[in-house]
Amino acid sequence: MNVFESFGAINQHFPDSNALDLSTGENSGKAGAAVRLHERVHEVSLTAAEEQKFFINIHNGDLYHNPESIPSMDAETLFNSNGAISWDIGSGRGERLIELARQHPERNFVGIESHYRSARIAARAAADAELENARFIRADAKSLFSKIPSDSSDEIALLFPAPQHNRRGVFSDILQPPLVSNIARVLSDRSPFEFATDSQPYFNAKMRMIGKLGLLSCDIESISHTISSDQHAVRTRYQQIWESKGLLTHRATLMRL
Repeated sequence: MNVFESFGAINQHFPDSNALDLSTGENSGKAGAAVRLHERVHEVSLTAAEEQKFFINIHNGDLYHNPESIPSMDAETLFNSNGAISWDIGSGRGERLIELARQHPERNFVGIESHYRSARIAARAAADAELENARFIRADAKSLFSKIPSDSSDEIALLFPAPQHNRRGVFSDILQPPLVSNIARVLSDRSPFEFATDSQPYFNAKMRMIGKLGLLSCDIESISHTISSDQHAVRTRYQQIWESKGLLTHRATLMRL
């Protein structure tokens, strides 16, 4: 059953919450942003060869004002090979992507992270592990996704973004309609978009928004609200933090229509 089959179904599965309750222990809004954005992140060094191979720094000014200077984000450009790419939006220090790249050497993985030092830490880890199939890009994902060719991704993940909201209680984070549109365009047929958060209000708000755009589908069986019991599962650092505090992970796997 597609939970987005009608507005009525969307409202039933993802009820609206006009007032965000930040007293439940969830990392909603400013509470979650504070944990993520105020962490101390050390600086690492890369050799010129390592930087050329594992790390790409794309300035926001070029993305906004000189987009023609940004090369196409495809496997030939990034890996000098053919094939699809698995994208991790907000990849942080790269722990999840690095582990997946180790487990699946036949696939290409690219992390996009707006925080410069975190992206370089991830690139350092990829270089240390000598991973031929992992790259990290310091860039604004909302703009960079316009440079990714259509039907070129075998997976896209957006896991535990900071669920920031403005004074009116509206979430003003990275997951907005233009990015959802590009995600749907970039996904190849039957490839998944995985979305996860520790905040139920944020999850509901974003699923409502995605559903009403009519670009992706989501089966009821692809939604979960749990704490992972699989100690061998590849989890992000934030998922480990939240679940160690007893907070549920709200997760959905979506497909392009």
